[in-house]
Amino acid sequence: MQGKYAMNTRISSYDVGPMRRLKPSSILMLIQETAGRHLECDGLSYEFMRDKGIVFLLVKEAIKVVDLPRCSDEITIETWFERTSGVQFLRGMSFCDAKGKTLLEALTYWIIANPDTHKILRPSSFPFDMPSVESKGIDVCAQRITMPENTQNVGVRTVRYSDIDCNNHMNNAVYADLICDYFPGGLGQRELRSFQVNFEGEAVLGEEINIRTGVDETGTAVFEGTIGGRKCFEAIAAVK
Repeated sequence: MQGKYAMNTRISSYDVGPMRRLKPSSILMLIQETAGRHLECDGLSYEFMRDKGIVFLLVKEAIKVVDLPRCSDEITIETWFERTSGVQFLRGMSFCDAKGKTLLEALTYWIIANPDTHKILRPSSFPFDMPSVESKGIDVCAQRITMPENTQNVGVRTVRYSDIDCNNHMNNAVYADLICDYFPGGLGQRELRSFQVNFEGEAVLGEEINIRTGVDETGTAVFEGTIGGRKCFEAIAAVK
């Protein structure tokens, strides 16, 4: 596999929000697409790996925003595999503008699992080379998320048909929409400068996600989603 992969793309009108800047959910979609294309470079498409009894599942991602790209901007997204940590594969991401200025940085955490049983597999079970490269030294990493005491129930979100992806559960990008939709006090004209989502359990068609939010002592918004008492996701987000 290539040590690094770069994808060039243009920000479309459907990628942006009211201020014509890249939406958080679009960021996660582009992360997912770039990672997939990196694997496909060596023939490791989703379909090929599924036939081998392996799929990659995203379990955590942390994003730092320097400057959100705008509608029609041409950007380059670079990705690379950094290392394994326990059962997780760590992948770095960097979004840059046409002049090479860093716009976004992300560290994403993945596991491999059997697509039918969903049993988690050890990285040593991955039958293909996954070369690591020298880290670009991105300034972002996932942190432990703790719900503050001042949390409150803010709504119930039913998992809809349009939320479901090829793994038959809510796609990871939808969780960024939940952060925006249930942000304490509303986002208004504010934009996220950093956010992290931990995917704790699957959300499948028809299930109801009970969402709680709060604000910690640093002013960071904290989110928790549960389904029937089990944790579905947790997240943090800060605005600028």
